[in-house]
Amino acid sequence: MRAENEAAEIRRHFAELMADHSPHKINEITNYVQQKMQEDGYESDKINSTRAYLSILPILRDSDSGYIRTQRGYYQKLEAPLIENHKGIDPWTQLLDKAMELRNLVEQAFDGENPLPNATDEESSNFHVIGQALLNETDLILDQYSAWLAIMDDHVDQQSALPEMTQSM
Repeated sequence: MRAENEAAEIRRHFAELMADHSPHKINEITNYVQQKMQEDGYESDKINSTRAYLSILPILRDSDSGYIRTQRGYYQKLEAPLIENHKGIDPWTQLLDKAMELRNLVEQAFDGENPLPNATDEESSNFHVIGQALLNETDLILDQYSAWLAIMDDHVDQQSALPEMTQSM
């Protein structure tokens, strides 16, 4: 599977689940996406709930996407259509897509043919140690990006709650 399509596929499966216009818990959404991605041939350990959530988070945060948070951890599709045109995707989504693409490309590079055909055992071992370190660092970047987006999401939630709180006073 092509790495750059992973996030788009995750969003497609998200849209499939949400098409019933019923509220869905975020765990249900990520589990559904993981299952569908496995059925599509993606490796299960590569599509974790964090990656699934990060791929759909920009859609959930976009007030024009047609999706709303009905209560903490629950989301629902309204009548507005999901944006399928990539020209209008915000920079946060693009950054996430590129980070996921980078992680998958690094993994493919180290899982592919041996780029050091005449290397000694020590050179090959060092090469694989560096490759694993790159994968770990890339995973760390994705985890940190997830935390960063969660902070941004919490801030947006707090800001949107302020008018409600001041109106009830």
